[in-house]
Amino acid sequence: MGMAPDNVTWGRATDHPTRSPVLCVFARPGDSTSFRHIDVNIKRLAEENHRANMIQGSVTLTDEDDRNCTTIVPGMHRYTQEWNRRLRARNFPDGGVVQEVGNDILTNKDLNDFRTRWTTVPCKAGDARITMPHLPHGCTGPATIERPTMLPWYVGIQEDGNSLEVPESGSWEQLS
Repeated sequence: MGMAPDNVTWGRATDHPTRSPVLCVFARPGDSTSFRHIDVNIKRLAEENHRANMIQGSVTLTDEDDRNCTTIVPGMHRYTQEWNRRLRARNFPDGGVVQEVGNDILTNKDLNDFRTRWTTVPCKAGDARITMPHLPHGCTGPATIERPTMLPWYVGIQEDGNSLEVPESGSWEQLS
């Protein structure tokens, strides 16, 4: 999220390889935390249903406010096919595993046509936020308060005990 490397750490939830690793982020006032992206390749999601059945989430450790929280585009998952068609018509490149969502990718016209908008979703300390990786999301910023957040990573570990459900994410050995 644009923070110094010492603000981001990986931890293991357990030694058992069927559990998920956890990303811990600690934002301090002034940290550049603003971003908007989608955790899937839009074309592959629309055309192959790639990663459509995954969930993701975070646990908030302190109270958030509208200037220090996650932002989402509620209901956008209902328009994946049409959004992909529009991106193809605009000759937008296919992108990678995680795609930045700028105003050229999700335009004001798209938001109006899909009857949605970027919405702040502040949580209270201890709240868990569960969403889908194919919902555009991000974070407000820069940070104005200390904001520690834990992001458990729910991804299946395959029968070999090392390969992940999403191969481009690496391996269990690399993450643990």
